[in-house]
Amino acid sequence: MKSYLLSFVLLLCAVMSWGQGPRPQPGDDPMAQSLFPPELVMRYSQEINLDEGQSKAIKEAIQKSQTKFLDMQWDMQGEAEKLVRASRTYSETTSRTS
Repeated sequence: MKSYLLSFVLLLCAVMSWGQGPRPQPGDDPMAQSLFPPELVMRYSQEINLDEGQSKAIKEAIQKSQTKFLDMQWDMQGEAEKLVRASRTYSETTSRTS
């Protein structure tokens, strides 16, 4: 049982650290070279002649994305707390048996 828990914790840590590799610089992102941030587009909406439909679509996309990202952030915090508890339990169990 202990080896399964340890394997799970190590696997989870590896997966989490893999996703947090070095962050690319703005110049390193090929998509960033072709796209503008939505905040910049909205700031100059009159100058680039955005119509109401385009402006509304951008706002809706931003709101939908922010909601999704916030939910994902809360889910991730909950899972991180579970990992910390499991790690502490494992540490306490191994220290008692040693």
